[in-house]
Amino acid sequence: MPDTPLVRLPYCDDADAAPIFRSHVCDDREDAELLIVGGDAGILEDARDSLHRLAVRWAPRGKRSELHWIGTSTGPVSVSPETLLLAGLLEDQGFPLTVDFTAGTVSRDGTEPLELAGVPDALATDLVAAEALEGGADGVAIAVGNVVRVAGVAPHRVGWRVPAWLGPDGWRPLLLREGAVAAAQDGRRTAVAVDAQAWRAQRALTGLLSGDDPAPEVGALVVGDGLPAWRTPAWSQYVYPASA
Repeated sequence: MPDTPLVRLPYCDDADAAPIFRSHVCDDREDAELLIVGGDAGILEDARDSLHRLAVRWAPRGKRSELHWIGTSTGPVSVSPETLLLAGLLEDQGFPLTVDFTAGTVSRDGTEPLELAGVPDALATDLVAAEALEGGADGVAIAVGNVVRVAGVAPHRVGWRVPAWLGPDGWRPLLLREGAVAAAQDGRRTAVAVDAQAWRAQRALTGLLSGDDPAPEVGALVVGDGLPAWRTPAWSQYVYPASA
């Protein structure tokens, strides 16, 4: 079993595309990395700043955390547009939140703690990837924890080759044209989900480890030492061919 994370930034050795800018995002957490294809180094710095801003807003605790404000307030809380988007997605997924997009507020329903299972970090990679492309990058890859989001032009013509830990099979490259890989472990089992959006891939992991079937478009694999592998039909769209 590897040390975390269970997914890594895509391979970029002997890349077909250039230039490539790469950086660890160490301001908030050591398990965040960025890779920018094309454009200039300023795009990388802007992406770092955006990840930092969202990490502060979506931290579990802290005076500047909007999620902390929502979790500790007894009424509606005014939040940023990004947090409104996050809360709206969570509300649609059945989380105990009420979002008023007109007023720009979010309320928590009940008193139970919000268990968001990595969805904020995953959505941050979706938002920052889109921002980097709009800012002039040809391609972008973002790794935060056990989620990797890729978009645009890959370093290799074949596509983004994202290393993922597949339990007994060890590290294997998954081939994506665009999308995200998320992974989690539960005892002897490793679950990997691939989807067009990182937040949906991360959300699917909770169901996978609970035995629930993901949405048809989600590529999913659950493997474990001494256990039979289970995969969705969509998984074959993402697995890098063994002969390549």
